[in-house]
Amino acid sequence: MEDVRLANVGDLKVITNLMKEKIYLRTDIDIKAMAAKYLQNHLLSCNDDAGLIQRQRIFIAHFNENPVGMIRIADEKAGNFRISDFILAYEHRDAVSLKDKLLKIAEQWAIDLGARNIFIQISKENDKEIEFFNLYNDYIISGEVDAVPEISWKEVILYKLLKNFEKIFNPFDEISVCSFSDNYYLETIRLLNNSSFSFLSNKEAARLIEECYQDKNIKIYIAVDNQKALLGLLVAENHGNCVKLYPITTTSQATSALLIKIPSFFENHRFLLYSTDPSTDEVIFLQKFGWHLDSVLPGINHDALISYIWSYYCPKAVVY
Repeated sequence: MEDVRLANVGDLKVITNLMKEKIYLRTDIDIKAMAAKYLQNHLLSCNDDAGLIQRQRIFIAHFNENPVGMIRIADEKAGNFRISDFILAYEHRDAVSLKDKLLKIAEQWAIDLGARNIFIQISKENDKEIEFFNLYNDYIISGEVDAVPEISWKEVILYKLLKNFEKIFNPFDEISVCSFSDNYYLETIRLLNNSSFSFLSNKEAARLIEECYQDKNIKIYIAVDNQKALLGLLVAENHGNCVKLYPITTTSQATSALLIKIPSFFENHRFLLYSTDPSTDEVIFLQKFGWHLDSVLPGINHDALISYIWSYYCPKAVVY
């Protein structure tokens, strides 16, 4: 029998014993004192109707009436909630259904308080935990941090968005992607001239289109809506096993559609994406689908804009 409940005043020993299961980087930590502080803050928050202290909760997981796990979550302000401890006793670490219940009740508490997102840091070495959050619970890997530089201890930062991004992650109900055709010549010229490539004249933009006909290593792909209106394009320059991508779009959905579709045209390629001033939605999409941020280039195209280089490796062609 699995169950999850709020921690209560009698749970100091339970929390202390569970916290002993966690790896701590310092050997001088008084785990019992730390557990007492966490429990006290939890109890104060539970009874704080005026909202004077940080909102936080500790939930305890039970298996056959025995406490075997805990999660500690706190409001970090502005709708950001942080999971600081997610611990299960050693013999229950692979109990997926119990872990799910423990995580879901903590997430629901945050959602009820208006959370925009929830984040957690996990040791880079803890592959199983990263997989549990990333693959099975929709937490997006945003990067890693040197938590303790002196001993090269790295932690992976993951976050879960509580807004619906389905139209970004799956845009093909409203958008289709195909190779450039003459029907879109004038619209493409206009789009090129109104983009971050604004230094291109009409003549230069036309030359770029001509090159995609004459040079087999340069291709242009376009995104169109259900009425066949042009929403964006992507210039792809094939340099052997590396393909450089330059998206020029009017919507974030068009960007995601082009980047989801592009691997279906290539196999065993590494992609370098040159993105200028991407929207929040586009950054979320790139992180969600495993693109890695390689470089930040301020002012390369325009004094007021920042460009980013992202990389992604596609071992085989993907068909959508």
